[in-house]
Amino acid sequence: MRNSVDYTLYLVTDQDLMSTPTLEEAVEQACRGGVTLVQIREKKASQDEFLDVARRCKAITDRYGVGLIINDDPQVAAAVGAAGVHVGQDDTPVPEVRAIVGPDAIVGVSAHTVEEAQRAKAEGADYLGIGGITLTATKPDAPALTFAQMDQIMASTDLPCVVIGGVNERTIPLCHGHGFAGYAVVSAIIAQPDIAAAAAGLRAVIARNQLPTAEAALRDQLRACVEQVKATNPMAPSITNFVTIDYVANAQLAVGGSAAMVYLPDEGEMLAGSAGMYLNMGTLMPVYEQTIPRTGRALAAAGTPWVLDPVGIGIGQLRTQLLQDLRDCRPGIIRCNASEAIALAQLWGLTADQRGEESGVRGVDSTDSVDSAQVAAVALARHTGGAVAVSGEVDLVTDGFRVARVRGGSPLLTLITGSGCSLGGVAAVYATAADPFAAALTATVAYDLAADRAAEQAQAPGSFKVAFLDALYLGTAEEISSYPFELEVLA
Repeated sequence: MRNSVDYTLYLVTDQDLMSTPTLEEAVEQACRGGVTLVQIREKKASQDEFLDVARRCKAITDRYGVGLIINDDPQVAAAVGAAGVHVGQDDTPVPEVRAIVGPDAIVGVSAHTVEEAQRAKAEGADYLGIGGITLTATKPDAPALTFAQMDQIMASTDLPCVVIGGVNERTIPLCHGHGFAGYAVVSAIIAQPDIAAAAAGLRAVIARNQLPTAEAALRDQLRACVEQVKATNPMAPSITNFVTIDYVANAQLAVGGSAAMVYLPDEGEMLAGSAGMYLNMGTLMPVYEQTIPRTGRALAAAGTPWVLDPVGIGIGQLRTQLLQDLRDCRPGIIRCNASEAIALAQLWGLTADQRGEESGVRGVDSTDSVDSAQVAAVALARHTGGAVAVSGEVDLVTDGFRVARVRGGSPLLTLITGSGCSLGGVAAVYATAADPFAAALTATVAYDLAADRAAEQAQAPGSFKVAFLDALYLGTAEEISSYPFELEVLA
């Protein structure tokens, strides 16, 4: 009788990435956190070493009732009595694997095309590993597939399909509705400081992904983000525009955060270890030639979620150089207008200017449409691994794989100084409590909700600015999470 396994959360090990001293400890933590299947991958070990570690790991997985899969070594799988074997296209052929492991073992095959999937089925495979969603460090040569390509593979066979490659808490919700039997994860579990907590967190994300729609899961994230900020009052320091510093701080306080405004290099470095941070490129001073790069590097080293506002991009040599210096510091969120998104993507070499002209930055204003900036925003998000929020008549938020459009707000926002800057500061507050996409979207819908309400009370910019802060303060988690937006998953 063929072995039974649960593909829901499928750990694939990698000793080069693991955060624990031994593989056994990593497997133990992962099982405790809720993985349902473990594949041991030991590409650098001798067969004797592989056999030894597989035996020790199987004792652990047996204790938790978790299936054990061996990567590309049917002899080891047979020797330890593993649940099965997984092979790639260049590994041992399925018929040879089956002859060694017997009729009851599970045999999985990596497939990147319909033809490979159908061949695996014909040869007797039990499941397929398909993907990845993105190019990954663990398999840099493996091709990334679009969801349309993965859908074609799944439509061509009745075998269970597990998605692998770039699977994490941010990409699992994108997979909703595609029919995957499970999620194969490497670094999002094995490389995390607390492996058990990482596994448990992914199980929770998968459970949320089983809601009626991916949008419902995302709205749950927005609600939780607002609630956590109001409950914990996190501090998100800012190096920001002196013209708007007061409004940025007040907006951060209004949503439940805490503010700290600095501009010296050592202060920026010291506060880079905060829960979140905001860097705004407005009103530059000579000292910023040191402050911005040093703070950016410290933020990257600390892994702090931070927000970049490239306001005024293209104005002056210093601003251009500072933004270039931040390219590899990879901000969690980029908050900008359409022209700034286009200009930044060009500056960082992520897109070409297909119009044959400069982007439409006019001071701090935009002359480009939000829709025209989508390609640039997606490229920026995929480069940073975070999110980009583009403000305009219809706001756009993307993580490179999803695009949310928010239709709301008020034209009066364009008539007050600091609306965009303060949005960046609020996004930094929310980034302390959610992933970049959810945090950027939370900030965007909170602003549009507050602007809608402020416009009902105020007919002119001065009174609108006061009413807006009040409305921002009064917005509830339920109101913000239920605000209308359109969600699109990119192919």
